[in-house]
Amino acid sequence: MGNIISIDDLIESKRIKEETYQKCIEKLELKDEQIEPFHEAFYSTFKGCLIKKSK
Repeated sequence: MGNIISIDDLIESKRIKEETYQKCIEKLELKDEQIEPFHEAFYSTFKGCLIKKSK
């Protein structure tokens, strides 16, 4: 049987993506006009991906 993805896995993945996005924005020190293109690029890159923290 393959891996089963739970709703908790999806919620955790979303939380990790949002946390990572915010850290990137802070570290990159983007200007206001750079945030929207970065947002689109960031989330389109991870669309459909399940992100987990490594153990």
